[in-house]
Amino acid sequence: MTLRRPCHADTHPDRRRVLALAAGAIGAAIAVPGADARAQLGAGLPAAPAARAAGRQAGHGRDRHGRDRIALTTVSLRALVALHGRTGPQAPLALVDTPRFVRKTFGLAHVELWSLQFAAETDAYCAALGQAARAQGCPICNIQLDGPYDLSHPDPARRTGAEAYAMGWVRRAAIAGSAAIRINTDAGAPGERLDPGVLVAPLRRIADYGAALGVRILVENHIGASRDIPALARLADAVDHPNLATLADWGNSPEPDFRARLADLALLTPRLGLVSAKGLHFDGAGTHVEYPFAPLVAATEAAGYRGLYSIELFTTDAPPDPLPAIRAMIAGIENALIAPTTPATTPATRILP
Repeated sequence: MTLRRPCHADTHPDRRRVLALAAGAIGAAIAVPGADARAQLGAGLPAAPAARAAGRQAGHGRDRHGRDRIALTTVSLRALVALHGRTGPQAPLALVDTPRFVRKTFGLAHVELWSLQFAAETDAYCAALGQAARAQGCPICNIQLDGPYDLSHPDPARRTGAEAYAMGWVRRAAIAGSAAIRINTDAGAPGERLDPGVLVAPLRRIADYGAALGVRILVENHIGASRDIPALARLADAVDHPNLATLADWGNSPEPDFRARLADLALLTPRLGLVSAKGLHFDGAGTHVEYPFAPLVAATEAAGYRGLYSIELFTTDAPPDPLPAIRAMIAGIENALIAPTTPATTPATRILP
């Protein structure tokens, strides 16, 4: 089947180039065992706009490979970190201790925080989070903002309230020293769509505010209407703000075919600011069931991205012991970034060495 879908990309030269790169990367990662996809496809390519401007985002000022380009979101640790900071025997880890945990347990130098795990929304609490992250050499690369707000709500008053809610969290992100914050474009309500006429103006204002505070704004193929990746890419183009970038989530695509999923995700790479490297289910041998990771990394690198891959384990139920799956994903992504593609790791979904 063709790798290109009939959408706005077919009439946009930059998007045609990105899709072609993605298609080439798929071939290199799947059909050419032993080939180094970056060397074959990435050499001499100009960096994508987001990659060129990514110096504002933590650690993006140099060409980086391997483990220092991997982050972990605390969503993956929700079996250990409770919602709203309610620690106890079943969730013993406080959010403020996660930078140390991520650094010491996995050797990672970046942490991503989930807003629903904040124990408080005070300036003092946010400052404590930032201080803990800096002390451990594990800065906050992003805050995933969920909560009671809907920028696409049909009621203008509700949209105004949602914008104020998002602005408040941009400020908290700045106090915590986070490089970015993910803002939901909608609340996943039935019938909602990504309407540029509704969303462009508030997203520009939020991006302006974030720029003033040094916080990059991210929009993601996350819930509801935003899972329509071509529509999300069109929205980001319509906003066209230097402080607004896309966040590509590997798992949030309606495409059942893996090649079509890759082609869809490629639409987000021209403005890509962060990758949510999502893992869903693993078998007993450490193999990810739904899709392989190496071609996803190869296609993203071929498009010029040199930012972070933040590991997110998310299924309906939190895994009772997320550590083995996290370690497996770290190994798989690190291998895809620094090692040549091999038959043992790429054609199948194997991610353990």
